[in-house]
Amino acid sequence: MTTAHAESPAPLSAARTAPGPHCMDAKGLLEMNQSSPDSITLLDRTQSPWRLRFSAACPGLLAAEDPRVAAVDSWVCGTGDERVMTDDKTCTISAVERISRREFAQQAKQNDVALPVTLDAVNVTEHRRSFRGSPSYCFSTRHVRGWSDSAQGVTVETNPRYSGGYRHYVIEVAPSCRGLVHSPQLRFHSGFKTGVICGHPGDMLEIIPTVDPILDAIAERGYLPEPPINRTQARCEILAVYPAAP
Repeated sequence: MTTAHAESPAPLSAARTAPGPHCMDAKGLLEMNQSSPDSITLLDRTQSPWRLRFSAACPGLLAAEDPRVAAVDSWVCGTGDERVMTDDKTCTISAVERISRREFAQQAKQNDVALPVTLDAVNVTEHRRSFRGSPSYCFSTRHVRGWSDSAQGVTVETNPRYSGGYRHYVIEVAPSCRGLVHSPQLRFHSGFKTGVICGHPGDMLEIIPTVDPILDAIAERGYLPEPPINRTQARCEILAVYPAAP
């Protein structure tokens, strides 16, 4: 039985063979969150998100200084012999499952409202005071390199050096706004005035009016009263932010 906790992740080149198709490698965990007493969510060293469920309610794990996972060779497979431990608490793991990055971001955000926790491999700040957030569900507008349309709204490209290693984020907006995001000019507004977008109240995506060059040329010849402008200037509420799937 070995114990895995907040440690520097092993090099990804050091491949490990899982004992089963649904087993999580607990070596070099990047992030751990708990928004429900019967489970925790984790980010493994490859940035894959997981949920561990407990056989009984086990609240307050992240209030401890060093929560850790105890499993044979650090593989968690839901056998009933694996545990999450603190100095004064032991929680038996009953099931392990992969989850989406969107769901992990939601759980991380809920967790950080009450108790943000920093593991060695992730720089997560005190959100209740600074509202800077975690790269699991936030990105900085100053590091945006570009964007493209997506089924949910917009996918932005960021500098992974300043975004927890993530290069692309999915930005979800309301369905009524998805037809507006084709504009070549977009602007992000942080509800907390920090320049960081997390899907917090007040985080908005602004579509900036643009001139249609073809119709503008027609207007210059006198066929239209004035250069036609796409006057659709709207702000769309940002509903969710999470890293795009690799």
